[in-house]
Amino acid sequence: MQSPRRSPIVVKFGGAALEHPREAVRHIRRLLREGPVVVVVSARAGVTDDLETLLTSTGFRRARGVDRNPPDRLQNSTSTRGRPSLALIRRRVRKIARRRRANVREEVLAEGERSAASWFARRLDRGGIASEPLEADRIGLIVHGLPADRKINLAASRRGVVSSIRAVLGRGRVPVVTGYFGRSAGGAVRTIGRGSSDYTATAIGALLQARRVELVKATHGILTADPRLVPQARSIPRLSYRAAELAAHAGARVLHPRAIPVARRARIPIRVGALPRLNPGSWISNQGRGTATLLLSTTEARTSALFGGVRRHAARRFLLVDSGPRTRSRRRRAELIGLGVAFRSVRGGLLLTLPRKDSVAVLRRLHARLYPRAGGAAARAGSVRARGSSPRLPVRGWRRDAPCGPPGPGGRPPKRRATRP
Repeated sequence: MQSPRRSPIVVKFGGAALEHPREAVRHIRRLLREGPVVVVVSARAGVTDDLETLLTSTGFRRARGVDRNPPDRLQNSTSTRGRPSLALIRRRVRKIARRRRANVREEVLAEGERSAASWFARRLDRGGIASEPLEADRIGLIVHGLPADRKINLAASRRGVVSSIRAVLGRGRVPVVTGYFGRSAGGAVRTIGRGSSDYTATAIGALLQARRVELVKATHGILTADPRLVPQARSIPRLSYRAAELAAHAGARVLHPRAIPVARRARIPIRVGALPRLNPGSWISNQGRGTATLLLSTTEARTSALFGGVRRHAARRFLLVDSGPRTRSRRRRAELIGLGVAFRSVRGGLLLTLPRKDSVAVLRRLHARLYPRAGGAAARAGSVRARGSSPRLPVRGWRRDAPCGPPGPGGRPPKRRATRP
Protein backbone atom coordinates (compact mmCIF):
# COMPACT_ATOMS: atom_id res chain seq x y z
CA MET A 1 0.00 0.00 0.00
CA GLN A 2 1.34 3.38 -0.95
CA SER A 3 1.64 6.09 1.65
CA PRO A 4 -0.97 8.83 1.06
CA ARG A 5 1.45 11.41 2.52
CA ARG A 6 4.05 10.95 -0.22
CA SER A 7 4.09 13.59 -2.93
CA PRO A 8 2.22 12.09 -5.89
CA ILE A 9 2.63 12.51 -9.63
CA VAL A 10 -0.41 14.11 -11.24
CA VAL A 11 -0.98 12.97 -14.83
CA LYS A 12 -3.71 14.40 -17.04
CA PHE A 13 -5.02 12.60 -20.13
CA GLY A 14 -6.71 14.60 -22.84
CA GLY A 15 -9.45 13.33 -25.11
CA ALA A 16 -6.99 12.29 -27.84
CA ALA A 17 -4.83 10.37 -25.34
CA LEU A 18 -7.87 8.45 -24.06
CA GLU A 19 -8.30 6.99 -27.54
CA HIS A 20 -5.26 4.82 -26.70
CA PRO A 21 -6.24 3.29 -23.34
CA ARG A 22 -3.67 0.50 -23.43
CA GLU A 23 -0.80 2.94 -23.79
CA ALA A 24 -2.30 5.10 -21.03
CA VAL A 25 -2.52 2.13 -18.65
CA ARG A 26 1.09 1.18 -19.40
CA HIS A 27 2.20 4.75 -18.72
CA ILE A 28 0.48 4.79 -15.34
CA ARG A 29 2.04 1.42 -14.49
CA ARG A 30 5.48 2.92 -15.18
CA LEU A 31 4.73 5.97 -13.03
CA LEU A 32 3.60 3.80 -10.11
CA ARG A 33 7.17 2.58 -9.78
CA GLU A 34 8.11 6.11 -8.70
CA GLY A 35 5.30 6.56 -6.19
CA PRO A 36 1.59 7.43 -5.88
CA VAL A 37 -0.22 8.64 -9.00
CA VAL A 38 -3.30 10.84 -9.37
CA VAL A 39 -5.07 10.85 -12.74
CA VAL A 40 -7.12 13.73 -14.20
CA VAL A 41 -9.17 13.06 -17.33
CA SER A 42 -10.91 15.16 -19.95
CA ALA A 43 -13.96 14.07 -21.89
CA ARG A 44 -13.29 11.66 -24.72
CA ALA A 45 -12.57 13.15 -28.11
CA GLY A 46 -15.61 14.87 -29.60
CA VAL A 47 -18.03 14.15 -26.73
CA THR A 48 -18.16 17.75 -25.45
CA ASP A 49 -18.87 18.99 -28.98
CA ASP A 50 -21.71 16.49 -29.28
CA LEU A 51 -23.14 17.61 -25.95
CA GLU A 52 -23.03 21.21 -27.18
CA THR A 53 -25.00 20.10 -30.25
CA LEU A 54 -27.41 18.23 -28.05
CA LEU A 55 -28.12 21.32 -25.97
CA THR A 56 -29.29 23.20 -29.06
CA SER A 57 -31.48 20.37 -30.36
CA THR A 58 -35.26 20.57 -30.36
CA GLY A 59 -35.53 17.27 -28.56
CA PHE A 60 -33.59 18.58 -25.58
CA ARG A 61 -35.68 21.73 -25.31
CA ARG A 62 -38.81 19.63 -25.21
CA ALA A 63 -37.16 17.21 -22.74
CA ARG A 64 -38.16 14.42 -25.14
CA GLY A 65 -36.39 12.53 -27.85
CA VAL A 66 -32.98 13.03 -26.23
CA ASP A 67 -32.47 9.27 -26.16
CA ARG A 68 -34.14 8.76 -29.55
CA ASN A 69 -32.12 11.26 -31.61
CA PRO A 70 -28.69 11.81 -30.03
CA PRO A 71 -25.75 13.11 -32.09
CA ASP A 72 -23.94 10.55 -34.20
CA ARG A 73 -20.94 10.07 -31.91
CA LEU A 74 -23.17 9.53 -28.89
CA GLN A 75 -25.26 7.02 -30.82
CA ASN A 76 -22.64 5.09 -32.78
CA SER A 77 -19.18 5.14 -31.29
CA THR A 78 -16.25 4.48 -33.58
CA SER A 79 -15.10 1.75 -31.18
CA THR A 80 -17.09 -0.82 -29.25
CA ARG A 81 -15.20 -0.11 -26.03
CA GLY A 82 -16.92 3.28 -25.62
CA ARG A 83 -20.56 2.32 -26.19
CA PRO A 84 -21.47 1.46 -22.56
CA SER A 85 -20.24 4.83 -21.27
CA LEU A 86 -21.91 6.72 -24.13
CA ALA A 87 -25.18 4.94 -23.39
CA LEU A 88 -24.77 6.06 -19.78
CA ILE A 89 -24.36 9.66 -20.99
CA ARG A 90 -27.67 9.45 -22.85
CA ARG A 91 -29.49 8.18 -19.78
CA ARG A 92 -28.03 10.90 -17.58
CA VAL A 93 -28.74 13.66 -20.07
CA ARG A 94 -32.34 12.51 -20.37
CA LYS A 95 -32.76 12.86 -16.59
CA ILE A 96 -31.06 16.26 -16.53
CA ALA A 97 -33.29 17.51 -19.35
CA ARG A 98 -36.37 16.96 -17.22
CA ARG A 99 -35.06 19.06 -14.38
CA ARG A 100 -35.96 22.69 -13.94
CA ARG A 101 -32.67 24.23 -12.90
CA ALA A 102 -30.79 27.31 -14.05
CA ASN A 103 -27.51 25.43 -14.61
CA VAL A 104 -28.82 22.52 -16.66
CA ARG A 105 -26.40 23.42 -19.45
CA GLU A 106 -23.35 23.06 -17.23
CA GLU A 107 -24.63 19.81 -15.76
CA VAL A 108 -25.02 18.37 -19.24
CA LEU A 109 -21.53 19.47 -20.35
CA ALA A 110 -20.01 17.91 -17.22
CA GLU A 111 -21.34 14.48 -18.22
CA GLY A 112 -18.50 13.99 -20.71
CA GLU A 113 -15.88 14.08 -17.94
CA ARG A 114 -17.99 12.05 -15.52
CA SER A 115 -18.37 9.20 -17.99
CA ALA A 116 -14.70 9.40 -19.00
CA ALA A 117 -13.57 9.06 -15.36
CA SER A 118 -15.72 6.01 -14.68
CA TRP A 119 -14.78 4.43 -18.03
CA PHE A 120 -11.04 4.96 -17.55
CA ALA A 121 -11.20 3.65 -13.97
CA ARG A 122 -12.68 0.43 -15.33
CA ARG A 123 -9.88 0.24 -17.89
CA LEU A 124 -7.31 0.56 -15.10
CA ASP A 125 -9.04 -2.15 -13.05
CA ARG A 126 -9.02 -4.40 -16.09
CA GLY A 127 -5.30 -3.74 -16.48
CA GLY A 128 -4.58 -4.80 -12.90
CA ILE A 129 -4.39 -1.31 -11.37
CA ALA A 130 -6.89 -0.67 -8.59
CA SER A 131 -8.55 2.71 -9.14
CA GLU A 132 -11.53 4.78 -8.08
CA PRO A 133 -13.30 7.58 -9.99
CA LEU A 134 -13.76 10.91 -8.22
CA GLU A 135 -15.99 13.71 -9.45
CA ALA A 136 -14.51 17.16 -8.87
CA ASP A 137 -17.72 18.80 -7.67
CA ARG A 138 -18.35 16.08 -5.08
CA ILE A 139 -14.86 16.16 -3.58
CA GLY A 140 -15.09 19.93 -3.08
CA LEU A 141 -13.26 21.64 -5.94
CA ILE A 142 -14.63 25.16 -5.56
CA VAL A 143 -14.94 27.37 -8.65
CA HIS A 144 -15.85 31.05 -8.54
CA GLY A 145 -16.16 33.96 -10.93
CA LEU A 146 -18.23 34.87 -13.96
CA PRO A 147 -18.71 32.27 -16.75
CA ALA A 148 -16.09 33.90 -18.97
CA ASP A 149 -13.54 34.21 -16.15
CA ARG A 150 -13.90 31.15 -13.93
CA LYS A 151 -11.10 30.35 -11.48
CA ILE A 152 -10.41 27.58 -8.98
CA ASN A 153 -10.42 28.74 -5.37
CA LEU A 154 -7.45 26.83 -4.00
CA ALA A 155 -7.91 27.94 -0.40
CA ALA A 156 -11.55 26.86 -0.27
CA SER A 157 -10.83 23.61 -2.12
CA ARG A 158 -7.85 22.45 -0.11
CA ARG A 159 -9.59 20.61 2.71
CA GLY A 160 -12.10 18.63 0.66
CA VAL A 161 -9.86 17.80 -2.30
CA VAL A 162 -6.81 16.78 -0.28
CA SER A 163 -8.76 14.61 2.18
CA SER A 164 -10.73 12.85 -0.55
CA ILE A 165 -7.74 12.06 -2.75
CA ARG A 166 -5.53 10.98 0.14
CA ALA A 167 -8.26 8.67 1.37
CA VAL A 168 -8.27 6.89 -2.00
CA LEU A 169 -4.46 6.75 -2.04
CA GLY A 170 -4.52 5.31 1.47
CA ARG A 171 -6.65 2.43 0.22
CA GLY A 172 -3.97 1.62 -2.34
CA ARG A 173 -6.00 2.86 -5.31
CA VAL A 174 -5.36 5.36 -8.09
CA PRO A 175 -7.79 8.30 -8.00
CA VAL A 176 -9.26 9.21 -11.40
CA VAL A 177 -10.51 12.80 -11.06
CA THR A 178 -12.71 14.65 -13.53
CA GLY A 179 -11.37 17.81 -15.11
CA TYR A 180 -13.17 20.78 -16.68
CA PHE A 181 -15.65 21.51 -13.88
CA GLY A 182 -16.13 21.95 -10.15
CA ARG A 183 -18.87 23.42 -8.00
CA SER A 184 -19.83 26.76 -6.58
CA ALA A 185 -19.89 27.56 -2.89
CA GLY A 186 -23.60 26.75 -2.98
CA GLY A 187 -23.07 23.32 -4.55
CA ALA A 188 -24.06 24.03 -8.18
CA VAL A 189 -22.00 22.57 -11.01
CA ARG A 190 -19.66 25.15 -12.56
CA THR A 191 -17.64 24.53 -15.73
CA ILE A 192 -14.27 26.28 -16.02
CA GLY A 193 -13.96 26.45 -19.80
CA ARG A 194 -12.91 24.39 -22.78
CA GLY A 195 -9.48 22.84 -22.39
CA SER A 196 -9.39 23.60 -18.66
CA SER A 197 -8.49 20.08 -17.53
CA ASP A 198 -4.85 21.25 -17.65
CA TYR A 199 -5.82 23.90 -15.13
CA THR A 200 -7.56 21.30 -12.95
CA ALA A 201 -4.47 19.08 -13.03
CA THR A 202 -2.04 21.83 -11.96
CA ALA A 203 -4.47 23.01 -9.27
CA ILE A 204 -4.71 19.50 -7.82
CA GLY A 205 -0.93 19.21 -8.08
CA ALA A 206 -0.53 22.44 -6.11
CA LEU A 207 -2.98 21.28 -3.44
CA LEU A 208 -1.22 17.91 -3.05
CA GLN A 209 2.30 19.36 -3.41
CA ALA A 210 2.94 16.99 -6.29
CA ARG A 211 6.40 16.14 -7.53
CA ARG A 212 5.40 17.01 -11.07
CA VAL A 213 2.40 17.33 -13.36
CA GLU A 214 2.32 15.47 -16.66
CA LEU A 215 0.01 16.68 -19.44
CA VAL A 216 -0.50 13.90 -22.00
CA LYS A 217 -1.43 15.43 -25.34
CA ALA A 218 -1.71 14.50 -28.99
CA THR A 219 1.47 16.47 -29.84
CA HIS A 220 5.00 15.72 -28.65
CA GLY A 221 5.35 18.73 -26.39
CA ILE A 222 5.23 22.46 -27.12
CA LEU A 223 6.15 22.98 -30.75
CA THR A 224 7.97 25.88 -32.34
CA ALA A 225 5.08 26.52 -34.78
CA ASP A 226 1.74 25.15 -35.85
CA PRO A 227 2.55 21.76 -37.43
CA ARG A 228 -0.38 22.16 -39.82
CA LEU A 229 1.42 25.15 -41.37
CA VAL A 230 5.04 24.22 -40.70
CA PRO A 231 5.64 20.45 -40.98
CA GLN A 232 9.23 20.97 -39.76
CA ALA A 233 8.04 22.29 -36.38
CA ARG A 234 9.76 20.56 -33.50
CA SER A 235 9.28 20.35 -29.78
CA ILE A 236 11.14 22.65 -27.40
CA PRO A 237 12.90 20.50 -24.76
CA ARG A 238 12.86 23.01 -21.89
CA LEU A 239 11.00 26.23 -21.22
CA SER A 240 10.76 28.59 -18.31
CA TYR A 241 7.39 29.31 -16.72
CA ARG A 242 7.51 32.78 -18.27
CA ALA A 243 8.03 31.48 -21.81
CA ALA A 244 5.31 28.84 -21.42
CA GLU A 245 2.87 31.42 -20.07
CA LEU A 246 3.57 33.70 -23.02
CA ALA A 247 2.98 30.82 -25.41
CA ALA A 248 -0.30 29.85 -23.74
CA HIS A 249 -1.66 33.40 -23.84
CA ALA A 250 -0.49 33.83 -27.41
CA GLY A 251 -2.58 30.91 -28.58
CA ALA A 252 -0.58 27.70 -28.12
CA ARG A 253 -3.59 25.43 -27.71
CA VAL A 254 -1.49 22.69 -26.15
CA LEU A 255 -1.58 24.64 -22.85
CA HIS A 256 -4.34 26.35 -20.87
CA PRO A 257 -3.30 29.90 -19.87
CA ARG A 258 -4.31 29.50 -16.22
CA ALA A 259 -2.40 26.25 -15.74
CA ILE A 260 1.08 27.79 -15.76
CA PRO A 261 0.77 30.45 -12.99
CA VAL A 262 -0.59 27.86 -10.54
CA ALA A 263 2.37 25.57 -11.15
CA ARG A 264 4.82 28.47 -11.05
CA ARG A 265 3.63 29.65 -7.65
CA ALA A 266 3.79 26.09 -6.27
CA ARG A 267 7.15 25.45 -8.02
CA ILE A 268 5.88 22.27 -9.63
CA PRO A 269 7.55 21.21 -12.90
CA ILE A 270 5.26 20.37 -15.83
CA ARG A 271 5.97 17.80 -18.50
CA VAL A 272 4.06 17.98 -21.79
CA GLY A 273 4.19 15.17 -24.32
CA ALA A 274 2.42 12.34 -26.09
CA LEU A 275 2.16 8.62 -25.51
CA PRO A 276 3.74 6.14 -25.22
CA ARG A 277 6.55 7.67 -23.12
CA LEU A 278 6.10 11.43 -23.51
CA ASN A 279 9.39 11.61 -25.44
CA PRO A 280 10.86 13.94 -26.48
CA GLY A 281 8.30 16.21 -24.82
CA SER A 282 8.77 19.60 -23.16
CA TRP A 283 9.67 20.40 -19.56
CA ILE A 284 8.42 23.61 -17.95
CA SER A 285 10.21 24.63 -14.77
CA ASN A 286 12.47 27.19 -13.14
CA GLN A 287 15.44 25.40 -14.67
CA GLY A 288 14.02 25.89 -18.18
CA ARG A 289 15.53 28.28 -20.69
CA GLY A 290 14.42 31.87 -20.44
CA THR A 291 14.18 32.15 -24.21
CA ALA A 292 11.67 30.38 -26.42
CA THR A 293 10.81 31.43 -29.96
CA LEU A 294 7.42 30.35 -31.27
CA LEU A 295 5.45 31.34 -34.35
CA LEU A 296 1.75 31.37 -33.49
CA SER A 297 -1.16 32.32 -35.70
CA THR A 298 -3.25 35.12 -34.20
CA THR A 299 -6.38 33.40 -35.51
CA GLU A 300 -5.77 30.99 -32.64
CA ALA A 301 -4.71 33.67 -30.18
CA ARG A 302 -6.82 34.78 -27.27
CA THR A 303 -7.39 38.48 -26.65
CA SER A 304 -5.27 39.21 -23.61
CA ALA A 305 -3.94 42.25 -21.78
CA LEU A 306 -0.66 40.37 -21.62
CA PHE A 307 -0.09 41.29 -25.26
CA GLY A 308 -1.59 44.76 -25.11
CA GLY A 309 -5.06 43.64 -26.20
CA VAL A 310 -4.08 42.03 -29.52
CA ARG A 311 -7.30 41.29 -31.37
CA ARG A 312 -7.99 38.42 -33.73
CA HIS A 313 -6.58 39.17 -37.16
CA ALA A 314 -6.55 37.49 -40.52
CA ALA A 315 -4.66 34.24 -40.93
CA ARG A 316 -1.70 36.13 -42.45
CA ARG A 317 -0.75 37.69 -39.17
CA PHE A 318 1.38 35.77 -36.71
CA LEU A 319 2.82 36.37 -33.29
CA LEU A 320 6.51 35.70 -32.75
CA VAL A 321 6.93 35.01 -29.05
CA ASP A 322 10.47 35.64 -27.85
CA SER A 323 11.20 36.14 -24.18
CA GLY A 324 14.94 36.52 -24.71
CA PRO A 325 17.22 39.50 -24.04
CA ARG A 326 17.24 42.65 -26.11
CA THR A 327 20.29 41.64 -28.17
CA ARG A 328 18.47 38.55 -29.34
CA SER A 329 15.43 40.65 -30.14
CA ARG A 330 17.57 42.90 -32.37
CA ARG A 331 18.63 39.87 -34.36
CA ARG A 332 15.01 38.87 -34.75
CA ARG A 333 14.21 42.30 -36.15
CA ALA A 334 17.15 42.12 -38.56
CA GLU A 335 15.96 38.72 -39.75
CA LEU A 336 12.42 39.97 -40.32
CA ILE A 337 13.66 43.00 -42.25
CA GLY A 338 15.74 40.75 -44.45
CA LEU A 339 12.71 38.61 -45.27
CA GLY A 340 10.56 41.64 -46.02
CA VAL A 341 8.15 40.99 -43.13
CA ALA A 342 6.37 43.94 -41.55
CA PHE A 343 6.12 43.79 -37.76
CA ARG A 344 5.32 45.80 -34.71
CA SER A 345 6.13 45.26 -31.06
CA VAL A 346 3.46 44.06 -28.67
CA ARG A 347 3.78 42.97 -25.10
CA GLY A 348 5.43 39.57 -25.11
CA GLY A 349 6.58 39.42 -28.72
CA LEU A 350 6.33 40.78 -32.24
CA LEU A 351 3.15 40.88 -34.34
CA LEU A 352 4.11 39.88 -37.88
CA THR A 353 2.24 40.75 -41.08
CA LEU A 354 3.29 38.35 -43.82
CA PRO A 355 2.78 38.90 -47.57
CA ARG A 356 -0.68 37.90 -48.69
CA LYS A 357 0.36 35.73 -51.64
CA ASP A 358 2.72 33.24 -50.02
CA SER A 359 2.30 33.73 -46.27
CA VAL A 360 2.78 30.03 -45.49
CA ALA A 361 5.94 29.85 -47.61
CA VAL A 362 7.41 32.90 -45.87
CA LEU A 363 6.44 31.46 -42.50
CA ARG A 364 8.26 28.22 -43.29
CA ARG A 365 11.29 30.15 -44.51
CA LEU A 366 11.35 32.19 -41.33
CA HIS A 367 11.02 29.05 -39.22
CA ALA A 368 13.94 27.49 -41.08
CA ARG A 369 16.06 30.56 -40.30
CA LEU A 370 15.10 30.53 -36.62
CA TYR A 371 15.66 26.78 -36.31
CA PRO A 372 18.29 25.81 -38.92
CA ARG A 373 18.46 22.16 -37.88
CA ALA A 374 14.75 21.76 -38.51
CA GLY A 375 14.99 23.53 -41.84
CA GLY A 376 17.30 21.14 -43.67
CA ALA A 377 20.72 21.51 -45.24
CA ALA A 378 19.78 24.61 -47.24
CA ALA A 379 18.88 26.51 -44.10
CA ARG A 380 22.03 25.34 -42.31
CA ALA A 381 24.17 26.42 -45.23
CA GLY A 382 22.67 29.93 -45.10
CA SER A 383 23.45 30.53 -41.45
CA VAL A 384 26.12 33.06 -40.54
CA ARG A 385 28.53 32.69 -37.68
CA ALA A 386 31.35 35.04 -36.83
CA ARG A 387 34.63 33.50 -35.74
CA GLY A 388 34.95 33.33 -32.02
CA SER A 389 31.42 34.64 -31.43
CA SER A 390 28.03 33.16 -30.62
CA PRO A 391 25.75 31.95 -33.45
CA ARG A 392 23.86 34.68 -35.26
CA LEU A 393 20.63 34.42 -37.17
CA PRO A 394 21.07 34.71 -40.94
CA VAL A 395 19.71 37.67 -42.88
CA ARG A 396 18.88 37.30 -46.53
CA GLY A 397 21.48 38.95 -48.75
CA TRP A 398 24.41 38.63 -46.38
CA ARG A 399 27.64 37.21 -47.86
CA ARG A 400 30.19 35.24 -45.99
CA ASP A 401 32.76 37.96 -46.71
CA ALA A 402 30.40 40.68 -45.49
CA PRO A 403 30.90 42.16 -42.00
CA CYS A 404 28.75 40.56 -39.31
CA GLY A 405 27.19 43.80 -38.24
CA PRO A 406 23.67 45.17 -38.30
CA PRO A 407 22.07 45.70 -41.73
CA GLY A 408 22.19 49.08 -43.36
CA PRO A 409 19.28 51.31 -44.42
CA GLY A 410 16.32 49.41 -45.81
CA GLY A 411 17.34 46.17 -44.14
CA ARG A 412 20.16 45.48 -46.65
CA PRO A 413 23.79 44.84 -45.68
CA PRO A 414 26.33 47.52 -46.48
CA LYS A 415 27.67 47.24 -50.03
CA ARG A 416 31.10 45.78 -50.39
CA ARG A 417 32.99 44.94 -53.55
CA ALA A 418 33.62 41.21 -53.85
CA THR A 419 37.30 40.30 -53.83
CA ARG A 420 38.70 37.61 -56.07
CA PRO A 421 40.62 34.80 -54.42
